Amino acid sequence: MTQQRPLYIPPAGHPHFTRQDHTADTPAPDTRRLAFICDTHVFGPIPPVQQRIIEWVNQRMLSLGVHNCILGGDITHHADREQALRFLKLLQHPPPGVITYLPGNNETLELELENQPRRDFQFVRGLTRLADWPGQVFALGAATAAQATAAVTALAAHRPATGHMLILSHFPPEHADNITMLDRPDLEIDWICGHKHQPGEHRCGNINVHVCAGLDPIKTRGTPPELLIGDWDGRTLRLHRLTAPSAIIKGPAHGRSPLGLAFKADAATVLRTALEHDCAALQLKPHGTDDLAAIDSLTTEFHRRHPGGLLSLHLPSPHPELSGSPATDWRPLLEKAQTLGFNDLTVHLPRVPAMLLYDEQRRLRDTTWAEKCLTEYLALAEQAIRSSATLSLENLYNKRSAAADGELLSSLPWHLAVLVDNLRTRLRHKGYSHAQARMVGILLDVGHAFRDPLGSKLHGLADWLTQLAPYIRLCHIHQVRPENGAMANHLPIENIYGPRINFSGLLPTIAEALGPDIPLLIEVRRLSGALTSLQVIRAWLAASFKNERNRLPKIGGAEASDRTR
Repeated sequence: MTQQRPLYIPPAGHPHFTRQDHTADTPAPDTRRLAFICDTHVFGPIPPVQQRIIEWVNQRMLSLGVHNCILGGDITHHADREQALRFLKLLQHPPPGVITYLPGNNETLELELENQPRRDFQFVRGLTRLADWPGQVFALGAATAAQATAAVTALAAHRPATGHMLILSHFPPEHADNITMLDRPDLEIDWICGHKHQPGEHRCGNINVHVCAGLDPIKTRGTPPELLIGDWDGRTLRLHRLTAPSAIIKGPAHGRSPLGLAFKADAATVLRTALEHDCAALQLKPHGTDDLAAIDSLTTEFHRRHPGGLLSLHLPSPHPELSGSPATDWRPLLEKAQTLGFNDLTVHLPRVPAMLLYDEQRRLRDTTWAEKCLTEYLALAEQAIRSSATLSLENLYNKRSAAADGELLSSLPWHLAVLVDNLRTRLRHKGYSHAQARMVGILLDVGHAFRDPLGSKLHGLADWLTQLAPYIRLCHIHQVRPENGAMANHLPIENIYGPRINFSGLLPTIAEALGPDIPLLIEVRRLSGALTSLQVIRAWLAASFKNERNRLPKIGGAEASDRTR
């Protein structure tokens, strides 16, 4: 039976992880101490937040005298050898222990890692017994439920009638259809796994299941990133959960990004609320010029209080056939916005398949529709520049994994980057300056990117931020969660750690990828939910980062930040 006796954990160094020798709780000679690491979901260049977390893991393994490091799957976001090697290069598990890599569903069994520089390394496919461990310990390399079922079939042939077993895998045991094959009244099994992105302890037949939330600072649910430290003597498992300290996650730029509001209400209500709660950034979604008619005094007060603040106007979504020109049909709305001093215009792209604008080589198509699309958004960009306002193109999301006619336009990072580059080039050809052309950028809606069943498999939020950093001018933030069989978004942020997006990791990732001047607009539908979200984030910032003030530098018009690609 699993015993939860406390395991001595020396305090982590602050802020740069001072090395400590582990002498207070050295494992007994017949005990194996393991570290279980999973679900880091690294891609391409590893963001600074994750690099600090990995360094913290290195120090914990060293100070605790870990014998074996278990990589429990989804270490990479894709089945990419170079991404895996990039992670392994940062991991500094000291010899003589072995690193055991169990692939997850994101990596697949085809990830080729046998021929790589580390000699203290094994990549597991199927069932492998760890023969040098005390007792019966098995590693399951399974990237699908079917492979997990096959591994359990093989494992059943080795199970004893009595005693204890330790199983290490990516999947929880419930993913194997035949898990009851391991059921024996006098056999006790401890099963350590990941995959679910949230910590958990439960019983499955005669199996004690220990779920590790993993080390992805954005995807862990209900907790900061964590790893498991366990002592196994062949009969008993002692486990301790180690969560990354906030001082490691936050980074030097965090705590200064301005928070704003973008809830659904008439313009006057949004402005009054922003003024009441001292928000230096807000976005209005008016129904027409009438909705802006009565806010002259409110915008004057907003500019007086926040001379460098963000006043953004979210324009109506264009018709898929681009019937009606934004620069013509929306002219009264745009002219009123210019009079009131709006310094950002945000708009979606038409809700159409990306293939209408791009060919298979990601080049713009030479079609009437594609040219009309570019002409319409170029005209809108010129209107924004004349108003000394930025133009921000917002990403949409696919509601299904794969549409018959391809992914939705703007649902992947490159859709937006290619279009913005083209618009900037066209503006320069028309005589606009480099700084004016760069006033066309992107609004990243993190909820849209996170909930997209197609795009999220290709790109995690940190990947979006890395790829689009030269273009992003502002962000929409809100929570997502499953509701009625689908993923709902624009929900309140009631807990900084979830239930789906972990904002304790996302906010510092945004700050470090984009800089501290990027406005974060809380796009929650209802006023009450928006204010709850504002309160939760501000309270967390105050507790974690000494209540730093979030004042905006000048961000509108030609003085917008000029990040280079």
